[in-house]
Amino acid sequence: MTSSLRRSFHISLIATVAVSGVALAPAAATASAAVDSGHVHHEMSAPLKQRMASATPKQRKAAASLLAQITKSLLRFEDEPDAVAAGFVARPSGNRLIHYRNPRNRRDGQALDPNAPEGLVFARTTGGELRLLGAVFTVQRGETAPTPGGPIFQWHTHDTSCGSFLVEPGACPSTFRMLHVWTTDVVTIADPWIQPFRMAMGGAVHHSINPNSSSRAA
Repeated sequence: MTSSLRRSFHISLIATVAVSGVALAPAAATASAAVDSGHVHHEMSAPLKQRMASATPKQRKAAASLLAQITKSLLRFEDEPDAVAAGFVARPSGNRLIHYRNPRNRRDGQALDPNAPEGLVFARTTGGELRLLGAVFTVQRGETAPTPGGPIFQWHTHDTSCGSFLVEPGACPSTFRMLHVWTTDVVTIADPWIQPFRMAMGGAVHHSINPNSSSRAA
């Protein structure tokens, strides 16, 4: 993508994530609940710099390697028709951020496989174009959620039986858990591991809790 197209998409994407009319707030302003694409995100992760500092050299290396592998793997899905041809199916949504699921990858028994993400997230620009933002990895109930990066990233769940949105390593194995990884280069990503996307761009969103969020929503 050319620099001019990146600038254009950057402007469109800012409009996309703010489409609900909720203003972006500075990253330092912590929200007790944040909403992205209609889902509630209770709890915020510690700042990336802090998480990196508390990780071991081995964990930092593992997280960097994983992010590089995922970024490279997603290049083949930058064009939405290619993602569809590979088995990704759009989840009907009136939002500008659109989640695509891959049923085959969800059933392959592999967890956090860079080459077989369970989902993708695209953004529809104001011009109607779809741009890939990143991947979604999921683990089914009873499966282990890998944490090679230690404190650098955490899985999350919308299942209230877990008692929290962010899932500690090894916790809540009876719930459906997920992890978003943001790889787009059309906007500056301050934290590729954080949920939701607004936070990844360095902003927090103040909003009321949505009681109708699905326990299986990504």
